[in-house]
Amino acid sequence: MWIPSPRMFLLFLFVCSLACRPLKNSVLHDIYLEDKSSQASGNSRRHAASAEEIMWTVHVAGCSGILLSPRYVLTAKHCDTRAGDRLSSGWSILTRGSPDLEVTTVAESSDMLDYSLLEVRWLTPVPAAIVYPPRIATRPDDVFATTNADQGDEVFTVGFPDDRAGIWSATYAEGQAKAVKSSQFFFNAGVINGNSGGGVLTKETHMLVSLINGGRHNLGEPGWDQADKEDPTTWNYGTGLWSIHLQSPLLQKLFPDGVNAAYARTFQPKTKIFLALTGEGSSTHFWFAASAQSESLLICPGLVNDCRAETSGAMVLKKRVIQQGRSFYQSLASPESLSQLTLVALDGSGAPIGQRQVVLEKGQGS
Repeated sequence: MWIPSPRMFLLFLFVCSLACRPLKNSVLHDIYLEDKSSQASGNSRRHAASAEEIMWTVHVAGCSGILLSPRYVLTAKHCDTRAGDRLSSGWSILTRGSPDLEVTTVAESSDMLDYSLLEVRWLTPVPAAIVYPPRIATRPDDVFATTNADQGDEVFTVGFPDDRAGIWSATYAEGQAKAVKSSQFFFNAGVINGNSGGGVLTKETHMLVSLINGGRHNLGEPGWDQADKEDPTTWNYGTGLWSIHLQSPLLQKLFPDGVNAAYARTFQPKTKIFLALTGEGSSTHFWFAASAQSESLLICPGLVNDCRAETSGAMVLKKRVIQQGRSFYQSLASPESLSQLTLVALDGSGAPIGQRQVVLEKGQGS
């Protein structure tokens, strides 16, 4: 269990002084030294959003937002979006079109959690390229956050920061999950005024884990673009989706069990499964890794569409260790005889949360 240092405790008190009362204006954020680049388009941590990346976002006047479905946009309450306001989807921005969304009503909002759910109507046909988050975090431990340097789930956001206004049409920023405290989620992706209301998603499975609501520095304040990404006092923060989901009947309807209802008929993984080989010859073993939510790993020989424990030759592995937010498994026997296998990660209730099919080929001299 992570225990906050006195320094972090002071940070949480500072955050609560902002987040536990209504937020009326776009609040404080930080850009990190690692985000700066001499390249006109930026670097891997912060850059002009690509045609694919821009589809995750919505331009809300002075803020950002994210489409949850063709009818609903999530943004920050302090952005003060109202019925009749017009918004631009990522597709509209990419094609340099006019605003293509109109807010018909503010369906839900909360000053305490600083979010608004907006019902919208399209002013054009819904673009086929638009994407929606397939999952949302319904529990704090859906995301692995740690104060350790260069660790924590990788996360990203796409929005409209004021320091890039007129330079990039939209900005992609990435970092890592650093801490969770009640309803607050802390991360070190570089965002600034104008990013407020944007969604924070995991890079691994595109799970929506947080909004962007605040940080330490305002645009132009001394140090606003000089932050150390490992300094807890500079981490940006937002409302965790688990807190919004808990109190929002509409979000529960849109994401039953955390899965986007628009994708309810397709499998939406909570984790990817990674594998590696160790040893040689008959002492060779597989190591597998999945997210910490996985309690066991099911292995079926061959490429099986419906891998179950009852499948002929199936093996069930129990996790050996948890490190850096992932469960690790070791195969029970040498995999030399296996050339194809199907993997399924299971949670504590036995429900699948990840799956993968693998084809192995022997290299020369092996």
